[in-house]
Amino acid sequence: MGQPPRSTARAWSIPARPAEAARGFLAAVGILVPIYALTFVGTLELGILSKFSSPLGFAVLAAFGQFAAYRARRYRLTRTVLRGVRFDQNGSAVGYTLRAIIWWILNTLTLGLSYPWAAASLERYKMRHTFYGDVAGQFVGGKAYCFCAESRFGRHRGTGCGGTFRRDRGARLACG
Repeated sequence: MGQPPRSTARAWSIPARPAEAARGFLAAVGILVPIYALTFVGTLELGILSKFSSPLGFAVLAAFGQFAAYRARRYRLTRTVLRGVRFDQNGSAVGYTLRAIIWWILNTLTLGLSYPWAAASLERYKMRHTFYGDVAGQFVGGKAYCFCAESRFGRHRGTGCGGTFRRDRGARLACG
């Protein structure tokens, strides 16, 4: 007899390119190894440099982490296809990193009270530069939404800050 009909198009597909992932990994190692080496050498007894090498190394690694997270999100989005339409992300990873650093400073000065504004601002930046085909992403939550969702359920369960894609007022595609 015949085989059951198979769908020709899947809803989600992620065309993987292992060579690109390997290149990104090698670039990250090429950046991280020198930073770790400089931090290690700086912690040796070299006078005033040894007192500031650990905090400076931490700050550099934390900033690089924000940069890498934005680039990783861009990599995943540009290789994700939903119903035949590809996601995309533009914007600068350096700009996102600078915004994150400014918010870290404000969070430190306010003892964390500015965190809801920081989370909303950074998520707004990411969604503003995210596209589903030619439809731009839009952050519709606010600081209260981010604070309540993240404090109640935790950021890593997918219930934190999020955005939508709007073509017009009526149609929405939820994201995040």
